Amino acid sequence: MQKRTLNLIPQKGFEELTASKKIFFWMIGIGRIIVVGTELIAILVWLSRFKRDYDISLLTDSLENKQQVVENAKDLETDVRAAQKKIELIKTIRAKKPLFSKTIGKFTELIPEGVTLNTLNLNNKRLTFHIRTRSATAFAKLISKLLTSDNFETITLTSSNFDPKDESFRSSLSIDVQPGAFK
Repeated sequence: MQKRTLNLIPQKGFEELTASKKIFFWMIGIGRIIVVGTELIAILVWLSRFKRDYDISLLTDSLENKQQVVENAKDLETDVRAAQKKIELIKTIRAKKPLFSKTIGKFTELIPEGVTLNTLNLNNKRLTFHIRTRSATAFAKLISKLLTSDNFETITLTSSNFDPKDESFRSSLSIDVQPGAFK
């Protein structure tokens, strides 16, 4: 048997090939690299699709949760806005109306000794009251104090009489309160 030899090294060198063959061999070598690179990119894109799908599902869940929070907060926001409107309404009402507690407090400071206050009615601009006095002097002091006060516009004596049973004067007065007098 004869020994056969196999020579895998080309007989002609690369330098000896024609230009067209050089380009052909170069294209085959680069082509392999391009095909392998393209396949790697395709595999990476395919694998990244799984990650993108996972990210999209997480974002969808998060969006649904946040949408529920916003819908729940919508009712709260409506309630808060309604409460703010009520507060603003109360502020405007309080700014326009005299404060009844201050009005009554200031009015009772004007009542001299010897005058008994039986009833007191107070609305937006008018103060109506019934008094009892034992002497005309106490009644005169009350009228004098009311006239000197800057908080009242007009003072009207609606009725006055003498009660012989307990020897006292009973009177009813009505006073128009100036706007913003007791703020």
